[in-house]
Amino acid sequence: MATLSIILDKRRAKKDGSYPLKIRISHNQKAHLYSLGISILPKYWDISKFQIKKYKNHKLLNAKINKQFTWVEQKLLDLERINPVYTIQDIKNIFKPQKVEKEETFDIVKYGYKLIEQQNQSGRYGNANTYNKALERLKKFNSSKLKFENITYQFLCDWEATMRKEGLKVNSVGAYMRSIRAIYNQAIKSNIVDAKHYPFTNYKIKSEKTAQRTLSKSQIQQIEQLTFPKESAIEKAKNIFLLSFYLRGINFRDLIMLTTDNIHGDRIIYKRQKTHKIYSVKMALKTLNIIDQYKEHNKPFLLPIISNKYKDDKKLQYTSAKEMIKNYNKRYYHEIGKLIGEPKMTTYYARYSWANIARKLGYSKDLIAEALGHEYGNRVTGIYLDNYDLEV
Repeated sequence: MATLSIILDKRRAKKDGSYPLKIRISHNQKAHLYSLGISILPKYWDISKFQIKKYKNHKLLNAKINKQFTWVEQKLLDLERINPVYTIQDIKNIFKPQKVEKEETFDIVKYGYKLIEQQNQSGRYGNANTYNKALERLKKFNSSKLKFENITYQFLCDWEATMRKEGLKVNSVGAYMRSIRAIYNQAIKSNIVDAKHYPFTNYKIKSEKTAQRTLSKSQIQQIEQLTFPKESAIEKAKNIFLLSFYLRGINFRDLIMLTTDNIHGDRIIYKRQKTHKIYSVKMALKTLNIIDQYKEHNKPFLLPIISNKYKDDKKLQYTSAKEMIKNYNKRYYHEIGKLIGEPKMTTYYARYSWANIARKLGYSKDLIAEALGHEYGNRVTGIYLDNYDLEV
């Protein structure tokens, strides 16, 4: 979180000898000054109490300072919630917004693209990609300029009906709707649109349990026992799948972007790409055996998937990881799945299977949610879990 303080900016005095009061916003050893629109002589500024001493209208001025300080603080809290890895430039963008044409400001698609640009600059490529897909789908439904006020309850119902008619599943429709809702929420916070127009108060985004995408404990053991030619691509695919399972259902993108810096003794400590939370997972013997097999092949990465020439380019790492997952699903995991009776097996099966096997072993849903990186009580976890019989 950035730190705030009120200062008398003495870099340039006004004709009467007064100086402007400003809020200094410090973040990662950089600072931005936000003007309070008040100038006073130095003798009237109490540096220890951050307020104006007894002076004409000093109570009114101090009240104005406190109100603006609280407003700035709230803006920063909103920014931190939306973008936990914000930079000083993101802070400047809040208080010094770029000038745009009025009609462009209220165009949800153009505004959405501005958010995508910010997400990319902050390294949140997954969010940016999700927003972009939703906007492209929205443009397909309505290619004309859409003001935020045009996104009504009825508009959303019509859009949902069209997507369902096109064959999209309930959860796919929900994913697009959540992205548009996130863009709308940000527009409200940025005073682009009045909250009274918010359509998601009445419109509820639907979700449903997905078809079971899990393996049993015995199927995981079958994968362990499969033998492929040494150092072949399919053997590597098998080992990476097992690593994802062994490391508490770690997301594949997080897994293949791990480096030697993530190893701390007998644990792997990493930051989740999607949520930026820190996780620490103990490495069992099976985990160590696989990591030892590959960790010297592609330093600094633990696994020989992403080229080490991308080590300093997060964008290319993200793109490379995305292509790898798509390729491995089509070429290798379907093939491995056929051998154990799950021909549609994909990378997701490692994560989902870990959750279900942990649940059947008696671990609580909240504990599994924490391990997967979900918030406590998050219903996404419920979608991962199938229905259990009474043997648990």
